[in-house]
Parts: sequence; C-alpha cells; structure tokens
Amino acid sequence: MYHPCPDPEPLVFQYINSGNLEQLLDSNQHLPWTVRVKLGLDVALGLAYLHFKGIFHRDLTSKNCLIKSDENGFSAVVADFGLAEKIPDFSDGGEKLPVVGFPYWMAPEVLRNEAYNEKVGLPSPAPLPHQLYHSCMLSRPCLDL
Repeated sequence: MYHPCPDPEPLVFQYINSGNLEQLLDSNQHLPWTVRVKLGLDVALGLAYLHFKGIFHRDLTSKNCLIKSDENGFSAVVADFGLAEKIPDFSDGGEKLPVVGFPYWMAPEVLRNEAYNEKVGLPSPAPLPHQLYHSCMLSRPCLDL
C-alpha cells in the first residue's frame, strides 16, 4: 500500500457501533429526553474541543454525528472532517473560505457568500436540537419529561 509519509504512524480509531444520529432518530427506538439532551451536549462538547484546537467543522449534520452504544447508554461523536478548516484570521486580510456544505445546515453568512469563521458554526447545530425534538414529537409523544 502506498503512503506519502516515509514512516507513517499507525492510526487507531474508536469503534463506533450504532450508526449515526439521523439513523437513530429515524429508528423506532424510544429515546427519553435525557438521552436526547445528552446527545446534543456530546455534539456541543465536540465542537467546543475543535474550536479550542483552532479547527471548525463546516459540515455538521446529523449524518456526521456517529452514535456509540454501550452499557452506559448512547453517546455522540462528531465525525467526517473532510470539509474542516483551520479557523481563519481575517485581521491580516486573509482569503475568504469557499461555500461548502448543505444549505439547510448553513449559516446566513455562508449562504450570502460572506467571509466567515467558526462563529458561523454556532447556529449550524440549531437543526440538531430541532431534529432531536421533532423526531420524538412526530413519531410518538415523549411523555418522560
């Protein structure tokens, strides 16, 4: 197998065994509100970590949030960094980033083709809580408030 690095370091990945958030929400499995809130918090913590490291995702969707299931329940992991970028610094007159991603998940600044940074990612997760709430309300009532 060809690898561009002369001495590549082996990569070790965490095994994620339960598909993605979209699949979980579309399933018939009952998810209490506590689980839904925890999954949303897992995604928010993942984004906070990325931003702390100077990276923003640019393609956060429920398909890019993988779900792990174990004896402690479900947890969400942010994945698919194909469109991720280093957070730009426009104070030095840097170039604008291209428009990428799916319009439903984009911030208005991105849709208007304006310069943007990780702060546009803050409204980007808004469809996730919407999906977490409405998948419950559309399929069956969630009475475990």
